[in-house]
Amino acid sequence: MISLPSYLHRNRHAVFGFRVVIPTDLRQYFPLKEYRLSLRTASLCEAKPIALSLCHFVQCHFHRIRKLGGRGMESDNQNFLQSLAAEKQR
Repeated sequence: MISLPSYLHRNRHAVFGFRVVIPTDLRQYFPLKEYRLSLRTASLCEAKPIALSLCHFVQCHFHRIRKLGGRGMESDNQNFLQSLAAEKQR
């Protein structure tokens, strides 16, 4: 069995997805504690680079929130899933 990073998961149909758990110190800025996004592929070779890119995007977003203290981030955070989907298309 292959060990997957915590941000990469496979559903019951063998399709990979990206999962991010919002850190406890940032949960006040987000409506949900966890976000999931289908990567729409059953191939680990295709899913890994997409998930890694999304992970980098998420970590940069979290860093920016911490740096700004959450100011001006409300609209970005409310549409976090849409931002992830847009980043996935890049």
